[in-house]
Amino acid sequence: MNYAYVIPENQGYPDLNNQSTPTSFQISMITSVYQRYTHKYCDFLLPNSIIISTAQPLYQFLVISFYQHQDAVIDKYLIASLILPILTLPIYLEGAYCLYSCNDKLQQHYVHVLRVHVSLSLVGEIYGFFFMRPVVFLPVVGLYSTGLFGYLQFPTFLQIIILFFLYQINACTMIHLLILRLKSILPLTFRFYRESIKLGTLFVHGTYITSVISLSNFALLLENQDIAKHQWSTWLNGNVPNKFWTDNYIVTSGSNLRFSLFLKLCGISLVTYIAACIAIPTAAFQILNRMNERLSTHVVNAQKQYIKGLVCQIFIIVIFLLLPFTTFIVGLEMRIHYPETFMKNFNLVLVTISITLAMIHGAAATFAMILANKPHRVIFFYHLNYFYTNVMKFIPIVTIPIYLEAIYCIIKRSPSFQKHYTVILTAHILGCLYEEFYGFQLFRPMVFVPIVGIYADGILSMLGVHPFIQLYGMFMSIQINSAILTHITFYRMKIIIPMSFRYYTRVIQFGIFSTVFMYVGAILSVNSILLTIEDQMTAKNLIYMMNIRPIPTVFWSEKYMVSSPKNPNTPAFLVCGTICIGFYILLCITLPSICFIILHRTRHSLSDKVIKAQRAYLRTILLQVLIVVVCIIMPFSVFFAGMANMITNPVIIPASLIFALCHGSASTLIHLLSNKPFRDTMKTQLSWVKCLLTCSSLDRSSKVHTMSSIVG
Repeated sequence: MNYAYVIPENQGYPDLNNQSTPTSFQISMITSVYQRYTHKYCDFLLPNSIIISTAQPLYQFLVISFYQHQDAVIDKYLIASLILPILTLPIYLEGAYCLYSCNDKLQQHYVHVLRVHVSLSLVGEIYGFFFMRPVVFLPVVGLYSTGLFGYLQFPTFLQIIILFFLYQINACTMIHLLILRLKSILPLTFRFYRESIKLGTLFVHGTYITSVISLSNFALLLENQDIAKHQWSTWLNGNVPNKFWTDNYIVTSGSNLRFSLFLKLCGISLVTYIAACIAIPTAAFQILNRMNERLSTHVVNAQKQYIKGLVCQIFIIVIFLLLPFTTFIVGLEMRIHYPETFMKNFNLVLVTISITLAMIHGAAATFAMILANKPHRVIFFYHLNYFYTNVMKFIPIVTIPIYLEAIYCIIKRSPSFQKHYTVILTAHILGCLYEEFYGFQLFRPMVFVPIVGIYADGILSMLGVHPFIQLYGMFMSIQINSAILTHITFYRMKIIIPMSFRYYTRVIQFGIFSTVFMYVGAILSVNSILLTIEDQMTAKNLIYMMNIRPIPTVFWSEKYMVSSPKNPNTPAFLVCGTICIGFYILLCITLPSICFIILHRTRHSLSDKVIKAQRAYLRTILLQVLIVVVCIIMPFSVFFAGMANMITNPVIIPASLIFALCHGSASTLIHLLSNKPFRDTMKTQLSWVKCLLTCSSLDRSSKVHTMSSIVG
């Protein structure tokens, strides 16, 4: 492409030697930023004359930092765009299986539209992630194509039109499905039944027509790229983003009336979609509310389920289509009308997340379709149960590398730690390994709802060990491991607390007391499970006589242990469980709160390096708290709620079991990431793997340790 002006030699980061007179935009932006940071760190403000004299170098420094941060975010986005299609592929496979195997109870027209919708979703995701792969570089209003079509030099403007065409038609099919669901729940005795059907049909046709016509709005963006890029380069003083001068990067100057008209038309389309998302469930609810007394209970319950499906699908539209579309329009409006506010406040991460959400909306809509239709939902839960019974056998294979890496790091890199910390860290990792091996191989618990019970399908059951003894051993290993994790957390807390803190001794004493109390309480609390002991034959006969269905095929097996609803000790056991969960929650709130308060009060008496290290320790404590919440508090809460018959969901209970059994590997991974010597070792190994896959040599100038330095 031939340009009628001089292209700067540096096509990536800005030229530092460019010391031209700062523009009014640069001066206003830098003055506000400069004054904000000066006011934050100093007790006085510099005169505007001094600020203006240093505005140009400071502006260039901020632009370089901004572009470097932008490149880092875009690199993560490009990596995620390769991983996400792999994660969403099972959803499309499940959707395709449901659509072509179990549609007997669904209307033929509804199934046909549903198949078109899923096909368009799959095509749109493949096109978005592989063929186009759009990237936005701020602060320029433009788009860059990094996909296969970009490599083949296919015009980016046509790629955008194709992408929006797929998304618009897909959104129309989703609205079409909503209208069909609305038609199916309308009772025939409704006064305006025929008028409602005609209005719905007219609305669907109007949606398709307006969506196709709205694509002509992009004709307003057509302009000479040479002139538009030259305007941006002048406005940015030559500090343009990467790939700015390539043919795959198209921009719009945004300074003409056509662009303003384009934004107004996009805003009208957005308002139309929002109105549809509000009107459809509102109309359904109002109609059913008026006809509630004239219909049977069975019909009313079925119609309520249809409304839940409507709300679920509308939620997908709002999150995965309307939210990115709103971000797109608001960002452009801010960029044109409030450029200074845009430069300082608009977040590139938000733009990237919005693009990603828009591209995976097809998978989200397909998953919502599976859950909304009962025949598909039944098949999905059947596959989920089958997957659960098999994933219990294969999860240890996935987590073995984590434990091997942890053992390697402890052997090679732990001498840089204090001896006591190394001992408790080694004990915790070995305890996690034992806990996971016990849960997945020796115990292997399974739950069959709505009956309160556990089926032990592991090696210990083959050896004749009673399920209650296995459950007692599982609880004991989890509790002791949690106590060791708390011990590690308190030990790390002692490290980050400065000795100059006024109550340093009392905090240390509190940590020692809490650690001892945690060990003692963890061992004693396990004995509360003895309250669930009862004669199994009597309990099973009572459950069978109470007609609790469905009864699993292994119900009368000795490997299956149940708890009858009339066990008098169940309330006491639930109280003990509530106290245990409450203590964990209190611990998760207290520990980070104490650390934060101490660091906040002592921040003025410490150096920046010490404060940075203490913040890193605080982030580690927060990660450990997150593991406790997800892998201990949440499964325990589900377990005790299941004992009280408050949760009988066939998805939540097995998922919580998997989270509890994976607690060891998750905690071990957190330790690998939170200790710097371990983290550096992993970076080195990943660098070697990357060099091996890309057939390149290792960059010796990198700060990452080499294998020789690790071994030595």
